[in-house]
Amino acid sequence: MKVSEIEAQLSSLKAQKASKVKEVRALAMSDDSDTADVQKGVASVDDLQKQIDDLQAQLDAVKKAQGLSDDKPDDAEPTDKKDKLY
Repeated sequence: MKVSEIEAQLSSLKAQKASKVKEVRALAMSDDSDTADVQKGVASVDDLQKQIDDLQAQLDAVKKAQGLSDDKPDDAEPTDKKDKLY
């Protein structure tokens, strides 16, 4: 998956979450609201946050993988004579 695709999905989810938070907050402040509806809204916000966290972890993994270097493995022989043990 491309970084740009993940970032686009993250942006969309964050916008959805922000909208849902406003909606749930307004519902919680309303005198006419039902507690069950507020609970459903909070659960929905929590679910969106979980999706955001999962995508962020994917994005971090992809970026880390892209930054990995394959110059030489950690156990490679030293190339400088002063680093060699005789």
